[in-house]
Amino acid sequence: MRILMIVVAAVMISGLLAVEEPLDISFEIYSDTTISAIIPVGQDSIPITMKITVPDRMKTDRELLEHAQEQFDRTIGSAGLFANGYNFMITAATFIFIIVTSIIGIMGFKSYKDVKKTTDELLKSKTDHDKLISELKGRKESRSTQNLLKKYRDDFDNLTLVIDVANNEIASLSEVDAIKLDDFLRITDILRVWDDQFTEQDYSIRWKAYIYLKQFRFALREALEGIERGKNGEKWYERLSQTYTILKQYTQALDAIDKVLEINPNNINAWYAKGLILREDEQVKEALLVMKHVTYLSPQMYQAWVSISNYYSRLREFDKAEEAGRQALDIRPDDAKAHSNLGFSLLNQQKYEEAQVEYDRAISFDSNLKDALQGKGTALANLGNYDEALEVFRYLLEQDSSISINWSNLAYIYFKQDDIETSKHMLEIALNLDSKNFTAWYNLARLYSKKKQKIPMLNSLRWAIELNKDYKSAARKTEDFKAYSKDSDFIALTKE
Repeated sequence: MRILMIVVAAVMISGLLAVEEPLDISFEIYSDTTISAIIPVGQDSIPITMKITVPDRMKTDRELLEHAQEQFDRTIGSAGLFANGYNFMITAATFIFIIVTSIIGIMGFKSYKDVKKTTDELLKSKTDHDKLISELKGRKESRSTQNLLKKYRDDFDNLTLVIDVANNEIASLSEVDAIKLDDFLRITDILRVWDDQFTEQDYSIRWKAYIYLKQFRFALREALEGIERGKNGEKWYERLSQTYTILKQYTQALDAIDKVLEINPNNINAWYAKGLILREDEQVKEALLVMKHVTYLSPQMYQAWVSISNYYSRLREFDKAEEAGRQALDIRPDDAKAHSNLGFSLLNQQKYEEAQVEYDRAISFDSNLKDALQGKGTALANLGNYDEALEVFRYLLEQDSSISINWSNLAYIYFKQDDIETSKHMLEIALNLDSKNFTAWYNLARLYSKKKQKIPMLNSLRWAIELNKDYKSAARKTEDFKAYSKDSDFIALTKE
């Protein structure tokens, strides 16, 4: 309709003019899918611009743009538009004909009569699917589009999106679902031009699909467009915040989640999300305050208690971390991460037997929880059960040899078994993988201390302390540095 109005306006303007000279019509297709025509008339010119709504996924298709340019060139070349002795009205009418036929050529419009296959038949293969896309571009038949959307709505209505913000991971998606989501995006790229056929549910699925397919730039666009539509702004600001969080743009993520809370101050999920974002932005104290507010609004939200336990551990307040961990388990005794967090707080209070019990419980609920397995190995090592600890750490290393901590944990066991050279070799591997592995630096310092090599011991210990200040007091208390307890350099390095 908009195109028709522009064309009619062009005709009305052109009808007022007479042309004495040949017309020189030039076209250009911009990346934003605007088609422009400049018509010089004597000393003046008439610019006509037509906006063609083409999905962003097609905008980046170089072949489409090249095809469009060829279509225009071919049409203009065969038209031979010269206006000597003719009224401009006739020329403008010809121009309109060219524009319309060219647009039809670009968009691949076809008559509904040419559609010989049903939607279900066309979806059977990739080739047929592309044909369906082409057919849909040329028809606006209410029942067909509604049925097609319903088919996908039924598939994705119950598709739950799981985002592990802490690890910046999206829940795994089967190959079949990934193909379906991509198909949904392809088809709705075309169908959404008819607003009366498209619902907020469909836009929500599009956002979710882009997140699952890890096309975050497009997910961001969907969220921003959702906000612009002005429908269900609370939910779209939430999605915008999630997208920014995945992209590690925490300032924008916080701004978006604050918009949610302006709309609904009692949105518990938004408060919880804000706590997670603050933690990812290393604002742990602020995150702790927010999570406490979540438990005030909803005392039974165990995830908030798990987070509070985690944040207290980060702040090295392990007694409070233990208390929060037990609160979480009172609400949800089968939560693996809650047991693991409690084990960590107990481990750092030197309650090794209790820690092992909690780690075993965590593993019983989730046998692949790496934090729990590492914690169990550490607890066993501190209890002197080196063979069992060695078995745990070897298993973790076999699962992933690219993780630095897996090498440094195993190195510690060899160190306790007096296999110094093997331990040293593994620590060097660990530090090559991650030079900020403070545990590896600390254990390397202990190893050099045992070998009575003061300079490399002090250098390694200095790196460990620079990365983790807690090693100052740890170094003063452990027996591994007893030989240097009166050494002036050691005292200066470990002084609070």
